[in-house]
This record gives sequence, C-alpha cells and structure tokens, in this order.
Amino acid sequence: LRERVGDAAGAQRAYEQARGLLGSELDFLRARGAAFLAVNMVDQADADLKAALDLKNDDAASWYLLATVYESRQQITEAIGALDNASQYAEETRQTELTAMARYRMGMLMQQLNFAQPTGAPTP
Repeated sequence: LRERVGDAAGAQRAYEQARGLLGSELDFLRARGAAFLAVNMVDQADADLKAALDLKNDDAASWYLLATVYESRQQITEAIGALDNASQYAEETRQTELTAMARYRMGMLMQQLNFAQPTGAPTP
C-alpha cells in the first residue's frame, strides 16, 4: 500500500521486513504478488509472480495467482494455461485444495471462452 500512495522508501522498508519474516525469496515474491493483486496493482503482481516462477517453475501457488493476472487482463487462454500448470503441480505435491480450486476455475474459464465463440446464425 505504501507503494500505491507514493511512499517508495516506506514500501522498501516494509518489503525488507517482510522478506526477512517470510524466510525465502520465493515466499516473499508470491506473497507480495498476492498483495499487489489485492490492491489491483496487476503489472507489479505480474512481475513478482513471474520472478517467483523463475526461481521455482513448479510452484503451484504462483501459477494460480498468475492466472488471476491473466484473467484480469482478459487473457483467458493464458489464464487457463496457468491454471492447468497450477493444477498439475499442486497434484504432484498433494495440495488437494489447490488442485480442486485450479480445476474449478479452469472449467469456469473454459466455459466462458466457449460462450464467447460466435456460433453463427441459426438456420430456418
């Protein structure tokens, strides 16, 4: 929030404190990405979540959150791909709730994508 109101120095102090508390760069980037999403700072969330995935490409939670970035930009195909990754990696690590949430959202987005496709005019 400090970053959103233009307090860059305060934001940097808060980031360093959070980084120390969370214990890993991956956890920090994922948490900050989620926080950015919560205040609709989508570009910053995108950068943090992609950086998290650069550290650990099979991090299911980061893929799940990145899907939210894509969905907010109406990049539905990319969101479905991110959710598919989240689902697969969550299943591999036995994160059953995340697996189910990713699959549910993926199904909803697939339906949305199907409804957006023109079907043509009905014939008499």
